[in-house]
Amino acid sequence: MKRSLVVLRAIVVLACVGGIVMVVQYGKKAGLFGRKQSIRPPDYSEFMKIDPKLKTYRELSPMPFDMAKASGLAAGPDGRIYICGDKLIVLDPSGKPVLGAALETPAHSVAVDEDGLIYLCVGDHVEIHDGTGERKATWESAGNDSVLGTVLIRGETVFVSDVGSHALLWYDKEGRIQGRDGDYVVFGSRNIGLTLDDKGALWAADPGRRALKKYGDEMEPVGMWQKPGRGIEGFSGCCNPQYVVARKDGALLTSEKNIIRVKVLNRECEVIGVVAGPEELAGMEQAPPIAVMPDGRALLLDAGKKMVRVFAKKQMADGSGDEG
Repeated sequence: MKRSLVVLRAIVVLACVGGIVMVVQYGKKAGLFGRKQSIRPPDYSEFMKIDPKLKTYRELSPMPFDMAKASGLAAGPDGRIYICGDKLIVLDPSGKPVLGAALETPAHSVAVDEDGLIYLCVGDHVEIHDGTGERKATWESAGNDSVLGTVLIRGETVFVSDVGSHALLWYDKEGRIQGRDGDYVVFGSRNIGLTLDDKGALWAADPGRRALKKYGDEMEPVGMWQKPGRGIEGFSGCCNPQYVVARKDGALLTSEKNIIRVKVLNRECEVIGVVAGPEELAGMEQAPPIAVMPDGRALLLDAGKKMVRVFAKKQMADGSGDEG
């Protein structure tokens, strides 16, 4: 009996050892032990060139600023340019600094209302500052899981993308939540663009779906335009577009990562031009935040170079005509 138990135990031990050896050998082949097997990143090289006919903007002189970590950009109704991050910086329309205020906590995005009040997304809440940079109000947290991304103002309504809870929120100006779209799925980024078109309709970037979403007067989704693809007509994964902003004529500008580019779309979300592509934006690692000035100039935040890049439609800059 004892001999049988000894033999049985030996068989079990040998089986276990054999299993461990097989797992280790498989792991080595799969790159799980020692040197890891390299995974090639997607090859975007063939999509880096932009057809010159689509380049409907030209670059003007940039506007430098002094900030270590800039993350948000907005153009105010007064023509001033607002930049946030570890500071709040305001430039006049020519790029001259008019305000530089330190922030207790870094802000991710910025928006300005008609009264000149400055709204900042700071972690899980919104802060309001006046034109001197002084903080006037701090709203309550949007929730335990909230991580606020983009802020946008339409009249008495303040829209905020909450990437922590995967929702689009809207507030009144007293900071009370009036509603939410909980179906607004977001993956892995705080860079979720919001904009108002020339009719006042809200558009939101939905990078996880590689889409743009439009909302009606009652904040009901009324349309979604999905454009998967690495070509100029599509949004590559994962996840794009990162930002969207509207021009006065109803066209939409979108900013994308992976293939760093800023495109111009018509009302049907068809590409009609390019503001800047990988050649112009070489060195950027992320999609640049974008804004449109009242005079039509397109602004791109180049945080690495600490400057706002300025682009004008070619018909604005040199008198030539274009549709993009």
